[in-house]
Amino acid sequence: MLHLRPMTDEELAGWLVEIRRNYAQDRMAAGEPEATAQRLVDQQLADYFPGGRVGEGHEILVAELDGERVGTVWPGPYPRRPPSPTTAWLYDIELDERFRGQGLGRELLDALERRLAGRGVTELSLNVFGGNDRARRLYVGAGYREVAVTMTKSLGDGPAEDSPER
Repeated sequence: MLHLRPMTDEELAGWLVEIRRNYAQDRMAAGEPEATAQRLVDQQLADYFPGGRVGEGHEILVAELDGERVGTVWPGPYPRRPPSPTTAWLYDIELDERFRGQGLGRELLDALERRLAGRGVTELSLNVFGGNDRARRLYVGAGYREVAVTMTKSLGDGPAEDSPER
């Protein structure tokens, strides 16, 4: 059975480097320019990890199976809402590559849900970037439902020659 434990301070520094890189890549894959993605990622991580320490209400958990690290999960307070002890946000869930495709993603999600429910959390929400079909299948299979979908279309490089904005 999967076990969750708090990430140690020693593990956190390396994890922050990894999450910064991965989150920026996800934002760029979703169409955000590199400079914008990096700036937003840096701002968010500075807010959530002041001074390189886990911020209030957040926790970084290491998932272990038979004493071996298989992944990480980051729950915290719902962003852009007043803090509530009954709601939480799933900022990140990650299985190490060699453990994917074995049902451990669902087991990790279930373990997190049990942990949060035991603390009185009644609602867990998350965001999935477009194109991440594997994650979407995981969440739908676990009973999550879509409540909003943001869609974007590129309209070219800028105003047309005859545009009044030129």
